[in-house]
Amino acid sequence: MGASTPAGDGGTAGAGAEDEILYEEQDRVAYIRFNRPEAMNAFSREMRQLLAEHIARAEVSPAVGCIVLTGVGRAFSAGADVKRLGSSDVQRSRADTLLDDVDALRRFQRETVLKLHGMAKPSIAAVNGHAFGVGLSFAMCCDIRYAARSARLCPGFGRIAITGDTGLIWFLTRTIGRAATLEWLYTSEILSADEAAQRGVVNQVFDDAAFAERTHELAARIAAGSSRTNAGLKANVELALQADLATSLHQEALSISTDLLSEDHREAVRALLEKRPPRFNP
Repeated sequence: MGASTPAGDGGTAGAGAEDEILYEEQDRVAYIRFNRPEAMNAFSREMRQLLAEHIARAEVSPAVGCIVLTGVGRAFSAGADVKRLGSSDVQRSRADTLLDDVDALRRFQRETVLKLHGMAKPSIAAVNGHAFGVGLSFAMCCDIRYAARSARLCPGFGRIAITGDTGLIWFLTRTIGRAATLEWLYTSEILSADEAAQRGVVNQVFDDAAFAERTHELAARIAAGSSRTNAGLKANVELALQADLATSLHQEALSISTDLLSEDHREAVRALLEKRPPRFNP
């Protein structure tokens, strides 16, 4: 794909707040890019609504089969905007409006974390650089994580004396287990991409020069699959994490019996027999 490949392609920041998160569709893949490279894509309050809007747009678009969350420049996201967090005006405001802040944060979590995790479409975090704090949280709430070899990952919340945000503890516990999660949270150790892969935090690591191309190839491959099947696979995996074997088997029997009646299944079989790629309807 070359330098124009969308995943973490190192573009430049826009002039206004509306450009702090960018949206693009290519090859049935929706790219949502954090775009504050001068601040290592630190997450500002203004970015909340933009992110929610872009996720909602990708979810309903019939032209989108897969969503990729990534960053512009050298970072995925370095976390919250610490300079703003340290402002005395912000501290006073938060003390005065605590309940409003809690409600706003819960609404933001529903519109972003729960959407990415729970929507029928597959989601990928293309971790092109540093993923700290809330940046790591957003990477973890995606279905799959690919990392550039130069990327660095860290929970970071202990370093600013807060206990976590945006579902990070829920996702980490289910990914690497209780003890490993607590150790990482307590120490705020910075992991290399290869170390993160060894611990199961990321799926695959690609050399920086090939990262955008490899990520796009895999995202486009997933997006080209049956949207109906991808949704069913995601739902069945989520059920398997929460239910006992008997319940999972019950749902599996229902799902496959329904699948066998679908046009996507018929098209997949025709394509296999005719030795061609399947052509699924959106």
